[in-house]
Amino acid sequence: MDAGEGIQRLYRWHQENRLAHAYLCMADDAKALNEFARAAVALLHCEHPVDHAACGECKSCRQLAGGSHPDVEWLAPDGASLKIQQMRSAIKADALMASANRLHVIVMADAHKLTIEAANAILRWVEEPLVNRLFLLLTSSPAALIPTLRSRVLLLRIQHETTTPAVGFLDFSVFEFDDDEKIEALLDLARTIGEAAFRSERKGWLLVADKWTKWSFNASQSLAFADLVIRHLHERATTAHESGVAHRYARLAMAAFRRKRQMQSHVNAQLAWEVFLLDAVRGTDGDGLD
Repeated sequence: MDAGEGIQRLYRWHQENRLAHAYLCMADDAKALNEFARAAVALLHCEHPVDHAACGECKSCRQLAGGSHPDVEWLAPDGASLKIQQMRSAIKADALMASANRLHVIVMADAHKLTIEAANAILRWVEEPLVNRLFLLLTSSPAALIPTLRSRVLLLRIQHETTTPAVGFLDFSVFEFDDDEKIEALLDLARTIGEAAFRSERKGWLLVADKWTKWSFNASQSLAFADLVIRHLHERATTAHESGVAHRYARLAMAAFRRKRQMQSHVNAQLAWEVFLLDAVRGTDGDGLD
């Protein structure tokens, strides 16, 4: 769904007393995702909504714009990550508002940057929140969150109007990795493949090849990554607005499928992917992926 629809759904669920206590909001554009969250929080707290949007003039809207709203806690990475001390401080502050009868929203920007310790520290907070609490976890890399945290939130996919679809393909079941850094690298690589296909630029594919050579995977992991890429390219092919771009995605999806078949026939996975990338690079010159 697009950002506008997501905002309206949250507002409607709140009005109908059907709002869940925690959502994992996914999008490939972090800036757009933050804008979505701010607009949603503003509407949820606005005293005088106008045409299903926050008025921007009431006391609540002014407080939110000034970063001083008493019922909104916005947590962002401290440096490279969301740290455990940040979470402990937020949990303590939240406990002091236990008697509040208004909706209290806790937003975690770049939730995939939670350290393992920080993620574990908030599990009970998210699973058993105090009354009138709403958690919005924002992320462009949901698989980087620990499974126990993902299981405690509902998924809300947000597609920004000006971006190409890049998130809906994600399926946590394809991953067979216990290394968060490697999972993040794979997601980034899949997104890079999608962007390289969209632009059909030689330098984009060379960037993919460079990233790929920095990692090594066993057979099952290579197959999992193949599934990820195929699903990603297939979704892009079905949602592309230009027939030429859709055809390019479809050809790449078929090429990735052929490489997966080769891997299942015990062909060296690293070599199979190198051939796929070489064909993609040649394809930018009109003679690859045939």
